[in-house]
Amino acid sequence: MSGPFGLPLALLTDSYKASHAAVFPSARSATAYAEFRQPFNNDPNDQRMVFYGLQYIITTYVDRVWTDSDVDTAKAFFSTHNAGHSAFPFPEALFRKFVRENNGHFPIRIHAMREGSVVYPHTPVMQISARDEYAGLVTYLESVLLMTWYPSAVATLSRKAHTRIRERYTQSVDDNMMWTLETRMHDFGFRACTCVEQSMLGGAAHLLTFAGSDTMSAAYYVQHVLNGGRAVATSVPATEHSVMTAYRNELQAVLRVLDEYGQGVVACVLDSYDYARALREVLPMVAERQVHDSGVFVIRPDSGDQVEAVLLGLRAADRAFGSTLNSKGYKVISGASVIQGDGVTLDSLERILDAVVNAGFSAECVGFGMGGGLLQKLDRDMMGMAVKLSSITYEDGETRDIMKFPKQGSAKVSLPGKFSVHADAAQNGAPVAFRSSHAPKDSDDLLELVYDCGPVPGHAWDSFDAVRARLDDQWTRFPKISRAVSDDLLDYQKLSPTDTARRALNDVRLFVPTPLTDALDDLVHAHTPTDRPTPRRDAPTPDAFAGRMHSYEILNQYIVGAQWRALALAAEASILETSADEERTLFKLWTYRILALCSLGHYANAAREIRRLEVATMGASVYEHVHPRSPTIVWPFELRVLRAQVAGLALDDWPTCADRLSSLHRACHRRLARQTDVELNQQRTVRLSFMLATCAVRMRDAQLAVRVMDHLVSEAPTDPRLTSAMARLHLQLGSIREAELQFVKVEQLIPPDDKLARMNRALYAVASGKWEAARDLFHSVAGDVPEEHVCAANNAFVCEVYLGHPQRMLDALQRLMVAAPRAAGASEELVFNYCTGLDLHYDGAKLREEKARKMVDVATWAGDGFNTASFKLQ
Repeated sequence: MSGPFGLPLALLTDSYKASHAAVFPSARSATAYAEFRQPFNNDPNDQRMVFYGLQYIITTYVDRVWTDSDVDTAKAFFSTHNAGHSAFPFPEALFRKFVRENNGHFPIRIHAMREGSVVYPHTPVMQISARDEYAGLVTYLESVLLMTWYPSAVATLSRKAHTRIRERYTQSVDDNMMWTLETRMHDFGFRACTCVEQSMLGGAAHLLTFAGSDTMSAAYYVQHVLNGGRAVATSVPATEHSVMTAYRNELQAVLRVLDEYGQGVVACVLDSYDYARALREVLPMVAERQVHDSGVFVIRPDSGDQVEAVLLGLRAADRAFGSTLNSKGYKVISGASVIQGDGVTLDSLERILDAVVNAGFSAECVGFGMGGGLLQKLDRDMMGMAVKLSSITYEDGETRDIMKFPKQGSAKVSLPGKFSVHADAAQNGAPVAFRSSHAPKDSDDLLELVYDCGPVPGHAWDSFDAVRARLDDQWTRFPKISRAVSDDLLDYQKLSPTDTARRALNDVRLFVPTPLTDALDDLVHAHTPTDRPTPRRDAPTPDAFAGRMHSYEILNQYIVGAQWRALALAAEASILETSADEERTLFKLWTYRILALCSLGHYANAAREIRRLEVATMGASVYEHVHPRSPTIVWPFELRVLRAQVAGLALDDWPTCADRLSSLHRACHRRLARQTDVELNQQRTVRLSFMLATCAVRMRDAQLAVRVMDHLVSEAPTDPRLTSAMARLHLQLGSIREAELQFVKVEQLIPPDDKLARMNRALYAVASGKWEAARDLFHSVAGDVPEEHVCAANNAFVCEVYLGHPQRMLDALQRLMVAAPRAAGASEELVFNYCTGLDLHYDGAKLREEKARKMVDVATWAGDGFNTASFKLQ
């Protein structure tokens, strides 16, 4: 038999796999992939996982030469394997074909992440492909490949334990003793395993992080098979209960152990009879002996309360052996420590460490052992590893990217297509999955070819030392939570064909009820004296809009009049009255609807409706795709922009906002490259760049903001408006010198008396604290008709406050709001500045009266959605 344990290689899978090739559609190729669907134990705060163990699976089970004898033996087995002991179908002809034509090597290709890679939920860790008549065998070896879940889970568990211990080490251990960290979790799991192979694989996974192990099967395997003879694992002499109870009393046992091993590190279990008495009576005698032998005595409790047992041991050791204070103010026991190996879990480990440090001891004084909890109490569901078919190319050449999409199992939705995985510089190199056709060109695919219908020429597996180093580097460098799938792939997932019926875009269930209250109206009536009646602002009613279509002309009039409540209701009514087949019209109406909700400040409702719309439009694309099977219906550009903005405004998720804006930006660039609507897409890229820069400022990412604007300016270096925008960004970020350099460039492009140049000089004067010069420059821009240059006029009036003239600002702002009540979109800023002047000029009842008067005034002309925070009532 060519398989391990005397098993035919054909039987190293699940029974039903043997029946699949006969019913698989004829295809030129098929592709599947493996992923972890959830973080270890569903940890919401740290989603890092370790991928490890594929080398063993491939060298032991995949990269083996099949023979006709294997097929003969399998045939004999399958002849009685069906129900009633009848013949079970299996692809005998395909097996014999690759035995003859492929030297007995199984005919699939496997690309995989390197051993020890840190990955996240939905990172494709393996991609499996098969071609031509072997396409139906693409997942035949799924079962053994999936067994990488076990070493991956152990490696992740050990690394999470290391993370917790390291946190307390950083707090309480001197730098020159940090090396002891890798000895602080010991593998006691050999006896807990179901077989030697399990102990070898799981124990090796543990040794990726720690050096302590009593599992010699793993220690030998790592040293002599994986690491060229270089040792990794270490242990120390230690007693078990049989040694301690074999003597008439524990003191005799301990003294004999010290006679033999006392000059080094030795561990003794001390709870065979009475742990507290042993600490009280035996430990002082051990301490006296150790003074002469210079060894380290490790106390091991094995029963009782986990935390209390450790603290009892440390306090007793402190009394018997003494301690010193390290540079961080924590006790380090001289020549002794405690190891807790009784039922340790990640949670109990953390509780013990907290108690130890809170008691004043350094974390180096305690170590841990894990047995069954490390190597046995794990299952595949802990990280949800799965293999799923993702793409198929049929005999006629049609490629279909596919995914699993169970209606009642959203956690089991898979990814469609063929993938590549790339390091994301924005996330310190963390892996991000892309569609192969849309992968970055400036970085290598992290999925490397490890099996190509046989051994890969020139391929060599990394040494265990190299794998350890990779894990240590990536776990330290990568974020705890990462965006593991690119926006492009996520959006493509939404549009991939499934058997799920799309919800019509005029489905009433897509809507969230529209709040019809008006914040400004409520505020006016709350702050206006009851003896001064104030009429209510008009509130639209749903009945006035229901049951009829509203033309684009009417909808646009609502926008001009800032009648956002009316627009929301009119758009909803129009959507409900439009046929489901008129998707282009419906998308346009949805743009009006979402715009109205955002303008009202109802960002949460807008986010909910966008999410429902995403689900409803599974067959439509959020972005244009260069793909022969792309849908003809695409979300309108303005709706896509709103979708991006709502992520930040509703959820304060500015990184997602930036990602969506970036995807839009790339889509526009693709269209420019194809010379499609050149002028329109140039305008869009500029607009999106400004929005991206603003988003970066909201994220406090100055480098990103500057990088975006730098790119924009480099594409149009002679456009003074873009260079001015760059300079103003530097001002906003506090980079006065950089702003000055940009302003100088602007003045080389335009006449010095140009209004743009004067506006720039005014802003620079503000940043330099030259308020009088700034005021005069702003006035020169505003001229005699300030209502036509509201921004400059507003800034000039604000300068009066800094010059000590708040009344001048109030008078000027009042005149401007009377002359231009809507103030060219700056009304909220004007009201805010006006109320700031009131705060500086009045207090008490007079201040409240003046603000109430201004509320009534604003209520006569302000549209829906006016930001009432402008009145500064808090």
